Amino acid sequence: MHQLKYIKHTDIDFIKWDKTILESEYPLVFAQSFYLNATFPNWDALIIGDYECVFPVTKKDKFGINYLHQPSFTPQLGLFGKFNVQTEKIVYEYLITHFKLVEIELNASNKYITKHHSAKITYIIDYNKEFKQNQNTKRNLSKAKENKLIFEQVPNNEIVELSKTY
Repeated sequence: MHQLKYIKHTDIDFIKWDKTILESEYPLVFAQSFYLNATFPNWDALIIGDYECVFPVTKKDKFGINYLHQPSFTPQLGLFGKFNVQTEKIVYEYLITHFKLVEIELNASNKYITKHHSAKITYIIDYNKEFKQNQNTKRNLSKAKENKLIFEQVPNNEIVELSKTY
C-alpha cells in the first residue's frame, strides 16, 4: 500500500481528484472538487498513492483546537476510491491523531467501525435498477414535466447567501 499524504488545497490535482470520486463505488457529488470548493473553500486532502483513494479534509480551528467539520449542504464525505478496511483504519488513525474532534458523516462505502463513531443508516437508490421500476418516481416526473418544472444553475454565492437567511 502507498503512503498517506496530506495535501494542501493549492496542491490538489482536481482532475485526478474528480476522476477518483467518479470512479468510486458511490460517486457522490458532495465530494467532487467543484462542490467542495463551493461549500467549504480551501479544503485540504488526504491522498493515498496517485489519487487511488482520497479523503476531503474540511478542517476548522476554534480556540486553537483543530477539528473536522461537516460542511453545510454536504450530507456525506469520507474516503473515496479503491480501498479496503485496512486503508480506512490508516486514515482513521491519522484523523484522530491530528484532530481533536472529527464530525464527518461518512459515505456508504466506508465500513470501518470503532467505538468512537456509529454507523449511519443511508438509503441509496440504484437508478439503473430502481428508477425503471419505481412507478411513483415516473408519476412525479410526468407531473413535473406537465407543470413545466425548470431546473437551472444558481451561482454559488447566491446559494451561500440564501443559506444564511435560514
